[in-house]
Amino acid sequence: MKKNKQGFTLIELLTVIAIIGILAGIIIPSVGAVRKSAKKAKTQSMFSQWASAIELFRQDYGYYPLAADGSYDLSTSGNQTKFIQVLEGTETGADRLNKKNVRYYSFPGDAFAIPDDDSSGLVDAFENPSIFMAVDNDQDGVIDAADVDISSDDVRRGVIFYSKANEDLDAPEIKSW
Repeated sequence: MKKNKQGFTLIELLTVIAIIGILAGIIIPSVGAVRKSAKKAKTQSMFSQWASAIELFRQDYGYYPLAADGSYDLSTSGNQTKFIQVLEGTETGADRLNKKNVRYYSFPGDAFAIPDDDSSGLVDAFENPSIFMAVDNDQDGVIDAADVDISSDDVRRGVIFYSKANEDLDAPEIKSW
C-alpha cells in the first residue's frame, strides 16, 4: 500500500509569503516613525535641560546670559563655545559671564556632532546644528514672537530653545515649549 505524503502546496506557500510581506510592509514604516518620534523627544528633553540651566544662571545673577537682544544663535562656532563655557563654568578672563564658575550643566558626548568633541559643535538628535535660544530679557514672563525666528505666537516662558527644520537631514522643526 502506498502512503500519501502530505506537504504544503505551492499556493499555500505563496499565500504565507504574501501575508508576511504585507505585515512587513505595515510594520517597517512604523518603526521609522517611532525612531523619528524618539529623536524628537530626546531633543526636546535636551532643550528643556538647557533651559533649566539658563534659568539657574538667571536666578544666581539676575539676568539671562548671552542673549542681549532676546535671541542667540547657537549654530555658529563662537556662540556655541561661549554657551558651553558659560553653562559648564569654564570661562576664563575678566569679561566672563559666569564669574562664580558654577557648573549649571554638563554636556553629554552625544550633544556634539562628533561625540565627546565639544569643538565639533552642538547638534540635536537629528544631527541638526541649527539651534537657537530666545529669552525674556524684560522678565515679564513672555518671549515675544519677534525674537523667535520660526512661526510662533508669544511664548509664556523665560527661556526657550528651538531647532529649525532641515530637509537634508530629515530633521523637523523642534521647540522646547
